[in-house]
Amino acid sequence: MIIGEIALAFASLIYVMVLCVGLMVELIVTGMSLLLELLFWLIAYRSVKSKSDEERVEAVKQLKSVSLTRSKWAKRVAIVSGIALVCTVGFVLILNTFFFEPTARMLINAAATKAGATVTFNQADGNLFTGRIELQDVTIIRQQHSTTNVDLHADTLILDLNLTAMAWGKKNVEFAEANNLTGTVDRVGAGPKQPWFSRPNIVIDELLINDVDITFNDHTRNNPVTLDLLIDHWRSEPIYSRWFVFNMLFHTNARGSINGANFELDSNHSPTQGQANWAFRKVPADLAGLVIGGPLTLLDAGEVDIDIKNRWGTNSRLVMDWAFTLRDPHATTPSHLTGSMKKLADTTVTFINKQEEDIKLAFTLDHDQNDFKGTASVQATGLVKNVAESLVEELKKSAVAAMAGGAEKVQEGADKVKSYFKERFKRDEGENSEESEPESGSTE
Repeated sequence: MIIGEIALAFASLIYVMVLCVGLMVELIVTGMSLLLELLFWLIAYRSVKSKSDEERVEAVKQLKSVSLTRSKWAKRVAIVSGIALVCTVGFVLILNTFFFEPTARMLINAAATKAGATVTFNQADGNLFTGRIELQDVTIIRQQHSTTNVDLHADTLILDLNLTAMAWGKKNVEFAEANNLTGTVDRVGAGPKQPWFSRPNIVIDELLINDVDITFNDHTRNNPVTLDLLIDHWRSEPIYSRWFVFNMLFHTNARGSINGANFELDSNHSPTQGQANWAFRKVPADLAGLVIGGPLTLLDAGEVDIDIKNRWGTNSRLVMDWAFTLRDPHATTPSHLTGSMKKLADTTVTFINKQEEDIKLAFTLDHDQNDFKGTASVQATGLVKNVAESLVEELKKSAVAAMAGGAEKVQEGADKVKSYFKERFKRDEGENSEESEPESGSTE
């Protein structure tokens, strides 16, 4: 998400907006002064034309006297605004022609600092008049951050600002693209509820990322997770800064793999409603347990297929239909469990290992979209916790159906397991929130 953050930060640079506003104001003032002068002469000409010869002579004299005064002020305004316009355009032209790369470095460094990162590159091309900057051989580093540390390299990074929109006070990036992105991302904390980019209203019309090979390390869990993320292409459109996480998840079309398990994200949406389908195939069972948690943490063999159908509208509700298929699963009771929790885990493990066919678990979550507003991560929305708890409920139902006469025992066990996972999530969230600090560059 760091690419999106830098694009958002670039659109929020105040001196870029001041330059755009200045050019727009100078153009308007120059044009208006010339237009008013032209209208004055047209109106005066029509009024003189309708008079008699004697009246016309007298009117012309009066017109010359009035127009002399008006012309002086109109000319002064036109000259001053014209000179300012020429100076501004000339200044930008000199920067664009002779000092483009130093100017690009200044703008990129300011945007990167706002995102709490440092960005270096070997070459910069583009056009300041169109708002396009293309960087070659880019390195992005962010360390000692409250949420996410990164060490990334991209062959090219392209940013295309909507200067017309910025001249009218809107913070808008038309296009942002990164190609051949490699490196590592370390998640070290949950971060603040509202990171810096959740406060200004910034829009990225289209974010495109191609050919990604990243190692993602999540250090916020009791058992750290390492994911090898390969992405063929990732396209998100649009992205609103106040809904950054939601848009990256639900406004996205992407193809790739996680630790060798293929995934597809497909989205079809309008400003008021939409649908997004996610599919994960042949996810290693132990990986599913690490990422999602719940009863999947008991699995030590097998594969999991996951399908999620998401839909939302104008009522702020996000409806998610989850379907899990556990193929050839095998479970083991964790060695650290003791007492009643060990007995409950043993019961669940026995049920899973006795199944000769695939285990299918399905449920529907009704999530509040507002939980995503201003958040810095998926974990902060409570979504992962809700999925883990729902898995406990569905596994309970399957066990009740399979174990005749043992319904009460399974019900009691499932309730205790659910309570156990709730406590784990509360403990994890408490530890993460203590580590959180205000993000760098939080001053708008």
